[in-house]
Amino acid sequence: MTIFSLSHISLARNGAAILDDVSFSARAGEHWAVLGPNGSGKTTLLTILTGYLWPMEGTVEVLGGRYGEIDIREKRKKIGLVSSALFERLPADATFRDIVLSGRFASLGLFEDISAHDRDRALELVDRLGCASIADRRYGVLSFGERQRALI
Repeated sequence: MTIFSLSHISLARNGAAILDDVSFSARAGEHWAVLGPNGSGKTTLLTILTGYLWPMEGTVEVLGGRYGEIDIREKRKKIGLVSSALFERLPADATFRDIVLSGRFASLGLFEDISAHDRDRALELVDRLGCASIADRRYGVLSFGERQRALI
């Protein structure tokens, strides 16, 4: 089973190519590392895979769905990404618990009505991560490791 496939992906910013005709795929059971110097497009590639950034050219397929033909919000619920690239995209005034809860909606912040069940489930997960003591702490003041835990 193919987990993801990028075919002929290209992306430029301010006229400079970030990714140029990149094709890359991974199958179930494979393990990959993407290495390269700063500015080579590693984070951009991951951001495209998670559907938070769209390539200028090429196709993206993740878990059997082609981006542009599926509801990306539903697909994001099955994709996990823990990256410092997300740190700046999350609301600094949201609490640790809010960030965990936003995972329920595959969003970078809370924009939905939250049910009591969802809030209870988020608290269970916060406790499971061993972070109950920081559940109400603002994301903007969390340490790097605490931010990573919130994303997990």
